[in-house]
Amino acid sequence: MYGQWNLSLLPLLSSLSLSLSLSLLLSLSLSLSEVIVPSQPVVSLVGEDVILPCHLDPVMNAFDMTVEWARPDLNPRFIWLASRGRTSVFIDELEKGNISLKLSKVKVSDEGGYKCFLPALSKTSTVQLVVGKRTCFYDYLINVHAAVVDLLSTSLFQVNISHSLFNDVIIKINSKYKQYLLLFQIISLWSLLPVLPVLPVLLVLMLLSVL
Repeated sequence: MYGQWNLSLLPLLSSLSLSLSLSLLLSLSLSLSEVIVPSQPVVSLVGEDVILPCHLDPVMNAFDMTVEWARPDLNPRFIWLASRGRTSVFIDELEKGNISLKLSKVKVSDEGGYKCFLPALSKTSTVQLVVGKRTCFYDYLINVHAAVVDLLSTSLFQVNISHSLFNDVIIKINSKYKQYLLLFQIISLWSLLPVLPVLPVLLVLMLLSVL
């Protein structure tokens, strides 16, 4: 009787042992996972959409986890309440451990530290967001840059023309196109500084250099 009772417990003991092993593995996995964010601040301009990167390392399925994004200096401190529908996460990426936050139509008041906290891991990391104001000169650079790209994309610069003089001009312009485009992009990085509007001068120099 004792032997039969002992044998009847084997399936139950085996199940309990398996559950305990899985529980220990899950606990170990949770303890090893870290909440990873950039070491440098994330920079955005007013009105843009920005992503505050955050992921689990090693990769872990975060789909069923509670993810809390908060700013301690705000009231309410939870981002989805304070930002009034301007926040979202990447649902399809949660299974891959991507718990990044997307903040739409950035405002000056959005600047600050954003804490990403997972209660299941009892771990948190902070992302710093720096917000820069748009300037008239920045918008001017963008408009001129777009106009130049549009000009150099027209058929005049793309279609082969039989006239030898025009062919020489086209070849020279195409060879310098990327150089000047890169220069425009570099100047755009200075949009937040009080620099002079030198792009018209650059355009004149470009035309003179190819004629």
